[in-house]
Amino acid sequence: MQHVHAGNAAIPAIGFGTYGMTGDDIYRMIPEALRAGFRHIDTGQIYRNEAEIGDCVAASGIPRSDLFLTTKVWVSNYSARYFDASVNESLRKLKTDYIDLLLLHWPGGWLRCPIDLVCKPLRRPCDEYAAPPAHVCPKGPTSSVSVHECPFQPRAPGSPRSATESH
Repeated sequence: MQHVHAGNAAIPAIGFGTYGMTGDDIYRMIPEALRAGFRHIDTGQIYRNEAEIGDCVAASGIPRSDLFLTTKVWVSNYSARYFDASVNESLRKLKTDYIDLLLLHWPGGWLRCPIDLVCKPLRRPCDEYAAPPAHVCPKGPTSSVSVHECPFQPRAPGSPRSATESH
């Protein structure tokens, strides 16, 4: 499998997305995806399938270091009050002690991308920035933290998403 290199991360070039997949789908598809050679699994808190993915990964027998797990913190968990707990819950559900890529899931154009707010709970300064929309906080329980689908220009509340913004 080819990898994309970003900083110190080697990310499998093709990942297996799990948006819209229920528990039954996960238990059927993830083992097959892993047998087929996928090593990058993408999920998110709002997908409500992290626990099932954790079960499948744990049962796969594939060393954790050979897998690349991405999950996304949902908007309601951005605040310092909820962020740490939500990441710890994702770690527990995924049955791992680290997440390779932690994304801020769709913060919305009318919100400011809360990079400082997010990095403070991780107790790491955000001292490495890539070009928007990806801002990276290195180290910690995640290999990297990034803003997912954060538009370059603010958008008024209620205005439609642009064609370049996808789920």
